[in-house]
Amino acid sequence: MPKNAGPSKPKTAGRKTAKPRSKTASAKTTSARAAPKTPSSKTPSSRPPSAKAKSAKARPAAAKSSARSGATRRADGAGTRRASTAAFERAVALHGEGRTAEAKKLYQGLLEKTPGHGAALYNLGVIALQENDQDQALALFGRAVDIDPGHARALHSLGALQQAQGLLDAAADSFRRSIAARPAWSPPRRGLIQVLLAREQLTEAKAETRRFLEVQSVIADPRNNSQPRRVLALYGLDNPDFVLGGDKGGAFTFAINSGHFKIEDVIDHGRLALTRAFLGGGSDLRRIAKVLAESDLVINCIADPELESGSLERAMKLLRGSPLPVINDPARVLQTSRDEIYRRIQGIDGLTMAKTLRRRIEKTTTAPRLLAEARLALPLIVRPVESHTGIDMRRAGTEAELQEALADFAGREVFLIAYQDFSNPKDRFFRKMRLFCIDGRFVPEHRLIFDHWNVHSADRLKLMRGRKSLRAEEFAFLEDYRAVIGKRAAEALDRLPALLGLDFFGVDFAVLPDGEALVFEANPAMRINLDYVPAFPYQAGYITRITDAFKTMMARRLGEGRTTN
Repeated sequence: MPKNAGPSKPKTAGRKTAKPRSKTASAKTTSARAAPKTPSSKTPSSRPPSAKAKSAKARPAAAKSSARSGATRRADGAGTRRASTAAFERAVALHGEGRTAEAKKLYQGLLEKTPGHGAALYNLGVIALQENDQDQALALFGRAVDIDPGHARALHSLGALQQAQGLLDAAADSFRRSIAARPAWSPPRRGLIQVLLAREQLTEAKAETRRFLEVQSVIADPRNNSQPRRVLALYGLDNPDFVLGGDKGGAFTFAINSGHFKIEDVIDHGRLALTRAFLGGGSDLRRIAKVLAESDLVINCIADPELESGSLERAMKLLRGSPLPVINDPARVLQTSRDEIYRRIQGIDGLTMAKTLRRRIEKTTTAPRLLAEARLALPLIVRPVESHTGIDMRRAGTEAELQEALADFAGREVFLIAYQDFSNPKDRFFRKMRLFCIDGRFVPEHRLIFDHWNVHSADRLKLMRGRKSLRAEEFAFLEDYRAVIGKRAAEALDRLPALLGLDFFGVDFAVLPDGEALVFEANPAMRINLDYVPAFPYQAGYITRITDAFKTMMARRLGEGRTTN
């Protein structure tokens, strides 16, 4: 039976119904339930018949006398309506108590007198589901929708049954009609995402996931029990790249794959109750603010100002005036774009960064003119501003190569980065290192060694795995990074925490022959990477140091409690 497909309740005049909090399943990624097979709702639906349904009601008995006045006829009609309402309310009460056989008789009696009673039809459909008669439920929900085409709950229930029977096209249509009837209601959006995944329409599923999260706005982690300390994690929806999955039980799972710090590896669900808030342009900020007021700590997971500047600004607005401790002030995260980091570290002894400029590439942009205006020389790296892990990044050594890259990136914003050779003069290998700064202190994460300048974590499998000496280099870095990188680079990097003002961030860098640290990027949009521990088991203990440091920082912030801004 579809979730939220419970029987309809009569409305109570003058009383507003509080919106229930969403409960979704989650593992390493967040998961949402789309269409459970068995009934779970005990609450009858309150939707009254529409105007169309009312017009289809049975008329009062014929008059015994032509002298009966219009006023008398109106009074009789009102009495009939009151009797119908009372019977429906009694049926709903019985239904809610689990006395479905009695409720069923009352609903059927109502339909004999009022065939257009959409709520009674819908509730009979719910009973049919409870009796495991899906065909009858399908017919009843269909009749309810025929009477009231805008009955969102009936459309959602119809779609869930169609989905369960493999009628995916019909299910998608029913879910979309339910969404159109009630845009701020999330269950049909969950169902539609599941159908889109089943039809392998991944682009559409990702787009619908974004809309679902805006509507939902807040999702409590289902692993929350009675933990006393409540953590609110903030996520952005400007440019999310979702990783989606599904299962036969009607769940879809999602993770935001870019622009965010991944909190899953550092949250102790046994001690902390985690709630995620999604700050899209259409999110319910009032609902999020209410959860914020009930929280003890905020973790801003929005980490990329190139991808999520609008979300960071919404987070700033949300947190303005809040007394809660916040890990990673969104205003400070906004200042960590590549070109901004380049500007900010100028003049710091021992730190350097290749010249980095941000430009929009037009179809008319030419390589000679761009080089002249930007005052850059070849070779040059062209990198789309939204890219990570080196995807789509180009190194142009000639004007022809640069012009080809500009043609490919026309209409997009890119970073133009002066290429700097950071290979070791002895073996010509490139060494890129990462430190995480947590609560003002650095913890090493990796030292990657490869034979190409564009080096990333997966490249450790290509060269380091087969060379013991290279693995020994990384081990030495993890043991005592300051001794490995040298005093000048270490002391220069020590200035970054105060410069950036962040509680947590990562810095990728190399060390040049003169002892300077060549910074590639410094921001919180970096992942604590556990993927390669099986092949490099010595990493495990050092990665645990990172996660433990983050947990200690959270404990400190929770110990500080509320502060005064």
